Amino acid sequence: MAVATRTGRAGWRLSDPVVDAVVASGLLLLVGVQVVAGGDLDAASTRYLLFAPAVTLPLAWRRRAPLATMGVVAGALCAQSLVTEPLPAFGEFLAVMLATYSVAAHTPSRPAVLGLAFASVGVGVQGVRDPAATSSFEFVYGVVYFCGCWLLGRTARTRRHRSSELERRAVRRRPGSTD
Repeated sequence: MAVATRTGRAGWRLSDPVVDAVVASGLLLLVGVQVVAGGDLDAASTRYLLFAPAVTLPLAWRRRAPLATMGVVAGALCAQSLVTEPLPAFGEFLAVMLATYSVAAHTPSRPAVLGLAFASVGVGVQGVRDPAATSSFEFVYGVVYFCGCWLLGRTARTRRHRSSELERRAVRRRPGSTD
């Protein structure tokens, strides 16, 4: 696996697995900083941090195994929510949003819908366990953000496939093309 590849105009591009690993690690670091900076490290915060790698680090495989990534992230979110009280960590929020987007953008329809169900269960369990979630707005918030990410992923997938198809057609119609 190449870490970086040369693009045209003397530019470099990092490979997707490297970018995904850096993003996953960065989100884990963000969660840790947020929890530690948020106050004293009590037993609940420590338990919360124990699950943070399982919520964030699977994103390193988000393009290669998006449904498995979503399943691990959602399962870890459920387990974390059942073991300790949810803390407001923006890094985990971003991790779940990115996993939801990825399962929609990188899988066919059925696995994408299953991935959305995984995300719904994970976010739903966390929402039920969150003592700060006192109104129905928290449910609407989850639906808007996570279904929105899923829809963006499906849209990106559709556009990518249409673009590839148009490119193939253009190559076939080009004079002198052997395809």
